Amino acid sequence: MRCRVFEVKVDSSKLSRSQANDVNTLFREAKWFRNAYLADNTLSDKSGKVLVKVKDVFEERDLTLLGSQIKQSIITEVKDSIKGLAVLKKNGQKVGALKFKSVCNCVNLKQYHVTYDIDKSKSRIRVQGIRKPFKVRSLEQIPEDAEIANAKFLRKASGLYFYITCYVPKVEKIIPHRSVGIDFGIKDNLVFSDGREPINICVPESKGTKLASKRMNKALSHNGNKKSKKHFKRKDSLRRRAYEKDKNKRKDLANKAVHEILSNYDFIAIQDEMIQNWHKGLFGKEVQHSAMGRSKRN
Repeated sequence: MRCRVFEVKVDSSKLSRSQANDVNTLFREAKWFRNAYLADNTLSDKSGKVLVKVKDVFEERDLTLLGSQIKQSIITEVKDSIKGLAVLKKNGQKVGALKFKSVCNCVNLKQYHVTYDIDKSKSRIRVQGIRKPFKVRSLEQIPEDAEIANAKFLRKASGLYFYITCYVPKVEKIIPHRSVGIDFGIKDNLVFSDGREPINICVPESKGTKLASKRMNKALSHNGNKKSKKHFKRKDSLRRRAYEKDKNKRKDLANKAVHEILSNYDFIAIQDEMIQNWHKGLFGKEVQHSAMGRSKRN
């Protein structure tokens, strides 16, 4: 079996006001529970109330939507993060303590049919604690013979998403017996040793992204005014959405390039370039706008 993750987007045009309020409550309670467990590790997944710091005092808040399975996944995530920091510290790296979160935009749905359920016939996904199911798009991309496992519920600037982990039967691919060496560069991002055309996976900032950043910075200068706070949040949301769009373009180019390379060569050798050092040096903007790092990881 092959593990794959499918991205499914919630249809915002079908999102009701009650659903939007429940989503905000779910992510807010996830943040409360994570911070409360980080402050007091004796907190269990059965706890229905947590202490939340408001300015200089602590207030008790009820957890109305957060189920026990989601609480368990939050506890596991915090423990794994602490273990990861301990390993880095043991290896000699400088690390600090795990910090509290001001915003939570991701909830783990660890068990299919319990924390979430899928209705392919109606293109709907139900989440534990939220009464009305979500209308989603692109659910048909999940194969019928796939074994559905856990999922993640994410909130991005462009909307709400489900990342569903599935196990699908492995399909054997016929790859020609060819080898190639790949070198990374600034002018031409991927240069091949067999003389084929180089591949460029660079997407510079679009005009819309630059305009959104300019307007957000202008709103930031007036953020001290109470009347401009909503205006600043709106401009910041537009800016994050524009950057996310550019990021998706780079991700798409990198995935297509990697797929083409893996489909045409059975042996691939790459030069282990320190792309991060390029970003710190003279070519920061060129590296930032490219997807060389993602291609190297893939």
